[in-house]
This record gives sequence, structure tokens and C-alpha cells, in this order.
Amino acid sequence: MKKILFSLVLFTSILGAQKLGHVDVEKIFGQLPETKRVENELKKLSEELQKELEQLGAEYQKKVQEFQKLQQSGNSLQTILQTKAQDIEQLQQRIQEFQVNGERDLQSKQTELSKPILDKVKKAVEDYGKSNGYTYIFISQSILYGSGDDLTETILGKLKSTSSAARPAGTNPAPRPATATPAGAMKK
Repeated sequence: MKKILFSLVLFTSILGAQKLGHVDVEKIFGQLPETKRVENELKKLSEELQKELEQLGAEYQKKVQEFQKLQQSGNSLQTILQTKAQDIEQLQQRIQEFQVNGERDLQSKQTELSKPILDKVKKAVEDYGKSNGYTYIFISQSILYGSGDDLTETILGKLKSTSSAARPAGTNPAPRPATATPAGAMKK
């Protein structure tokens, strides 16, 4: 019994000596300037893919309408109708493949662009943890209960300050004063 009690006291004192923290990685990721650039690039790619898909859809609708006109006229040979039907079916398959490939390409691009940012966040958390004596720093989203330090704002502040410091001089535009536009005048 004394051994169990001693082990419990020792285990509790070891846990008590550990310094624990947690960070909200999603919050940090979402507030970094690099993330905005990634979002803009992904939005541009998504819009390009959507435009191509709309063009394919318009082509599909045109072919369907042509097929229906031929079918209604009754003057077309059965082989012509079959060929048109096959063309429509092939186009429909191309559209489905385009959608699947487009989604995969977009996801792949998101992973490719996000990885360096996530690596940067991870390194900042590791560096902060090591330099401040933390035993463990957890991701906030995976903690059901706990009482460690919330380091989210601290890490975010460090990352934002290093992002600002990493920019060449003169790349941060000075804030422009608010100016009133006279009624009826257009802004440029």
C-alpha cells in the first residue's frame, strides 16, 4: 500500500512539474497575411475552373438542343441521331471527369500552398515551447478538458511580427486618411 501511495504522489508531482499549453491553429492560420494570399490564389483557380465548367455546360446544352431538333424534325437518319447521342454522352462524361479532376486539383493546390504556412506555425509553436519551458503544447481543437495556458494570441503575435519584419522596407502601404467624396463625384 505504501508503494502505491508513494507512486501516486511521485506521479502527481511529475505531472505537476510539467508546463502545458494549447494553441488554436485554425485561428492562427486564418489570421496570417500569407493565408489571405493562398485564399486569393485558390479563389482565382476556382473561378477559372468554374468558367471552364460553364463553357462545357453551354456546349452540352447546345448539343442537346440540336439533338432534340433533329429528333423532332423526323427527317434525320437513325445513324445521325445515334452519333449525336454518343457525342452528348461523351461530353457528359468529360464534364463529370472535369468536375472530379477540378476538385482534386483544387484540393491539391490548397495543400501545396498551405503546407509552408502550417510548417511555419508549427515551428513557431515548437520554438516558443522550447524557449519558455513547455513540456507539451496541444492543438486546442483536440482538447476536451484541460487547464493549460492558451498560447494562441502569443504565437499569432510572434508570427505576425516576423511576417511584418520579413517584408522589405516600403512594402507596407501607409494608411490613407479618409476623405469625403463630394456628392455626384465618382471615386477612381
